[in-house]
Amino acid sequence: MPTINLPRTAIAGTVSGIGAFLAGYALTYLWLGREIESTLEPIEIVLALFQAEPIGTWRAVGWFYYGAHFVDLRVTARLGFIEATTTIDLITQGDGNLQLLYLLPLLLLLIGGFLISVHADAASPREGLLAGGSVILGYGPVIVIGWYLVNHNGISPDLLPTIFIAGVVYPVILGSIGGILATRLPG
Repeated sequence: MPTINLPRTAIAGTVSGIGAFLAGYALTYLWLGREIESTLEPIEIVLALFQAEPIGTWRAVGWFYYGAHFVDLRVTARLGFIEATTTIDLITQGDGNLQLLYLLPLLLLLIGGFLISVHADAASPREGLLAGGSVILGYGPVIVIGWYLVNHNGISPDLLPTIFIAGVVYPVILGSIGGILATRLPG
């Protein structure tokens, strides 16, 4: 029987999960926002000529943040009855040090799980696992809500990997590891 306060830990997990997602998105925006904006500028001009909804830098930054979770971007184009779909790995196909983005959700979820475990006064690795894994309570739902928000006319992160990899596997495994690590520190 865990000695941690489960309702308090659930609230901390929810807050920490939401915070980890928002921090990851914000750091991605700070890193890539200007470059994405300048790349999108000519595309946005063409879209405006056809009175189409602009993509928006904020949305494209989201595509890269989902890519940091190994979620490919799914692009579907329609011309009459013909439909074609392809996926793009924005991180590996991009220029520069984009692979460093893979570290962002990893580190933020480890830290989130660690902090929740400390906050919950987890005394054993099992309690640390439970406390740290509670980061899914915030991260999972925000990942799904974010997926909906960054959709744009047939362009979106691939839904199933978004839900299962980014929304479940990442927060449960990384949050739990962070929680366990917190219980292993001397002191």
